[in-house]
Formats: sequence, C-alpha cells, structure tokens
Amino acid sequence: MKEGWEKDRLYVCETCIRDAPVPIEDRTEGRKLSDAVKNELSGSDLSNDLVFRQVHCLNGCLKPCNVALRAPGKFNLRFSLLREADAAAVLRMAELYIQHPTGDVPPDLWPAQLANKLTVRTPPPPQFNAGRGK
Repeated sequence: MKEGWEKDRLYVCETCIRDAPVPIEDRTEGRKLSDAVKNELSGSDLSNDLVFRQVHCLNGCLKPCNVALRAPGKFNLRFSLLREADAAAVLRMAELYIQHPTGDVPPDLWPAQLANKLTVRTPPPPQFNAGRGK
C-alpha cells in the first residue's frame, strides 16, 4: 500500500460557483458535490488508496464544480461542470486513475458522465536527480 504523498489524491472544489449568491443556510454547488463525493467514498474500499481533500479552489472558475486527480509521477486531470449526481462517476474515475500506471486513463474507459468534462490534462513533471542541480 502506498504511504503519505505517494498516494493518489482526489481534490474537490467546495467554493464553486463562487460568484453565485447562496443563502446562508444553503451550500454552494461545489460543496454539494464535495459532500456527495465524500459520502460515496466513506462507504468504499477506495478510501484506503485515495487521499480525499475538499479545497477552496482548483482554478476552474469559468467552468465551475471541479475535481482533480493527482499523484506523483502521474498525469494531473481536472474535470469540470460536475454535479452531486456525478459523485459515483468521480469515484469510478478515481479508481481507474489509481490502477493506471501513468494516470492517463484512455477516454473510452471513463464513466459516461465525465465524457467531454476534462478541462485540464497536465503531464507529470520530470523527475530530477537529487543533488545534480538539473
């Protein structure tokens, strides 16, 4: 089992939609998504292999309600325009991401709800040799 920072991570923005007024007794759309993902994850074996983080921003404000998958040595993926009904699809994608050696899961394997919702795909940074200065 992976330890600490070696684990794959799932980030969910809880601030979206930042410019939409929300009554004090209600939750933002991002918080609804985040809570739904957290709830799905709590009843899943996936929680042993995945670090879940609710964050204030994933820099996807033009296409709000974002989740991101990240891990050392893997592609970073961000999906946008999600809703709380997409929570199970998000966790299925997280499972595929964990299982894939580079995180670059082929789109034909993605849950249908996530089709056309990938807004960022960043390759992993190069691995630098410690002490070599390069």
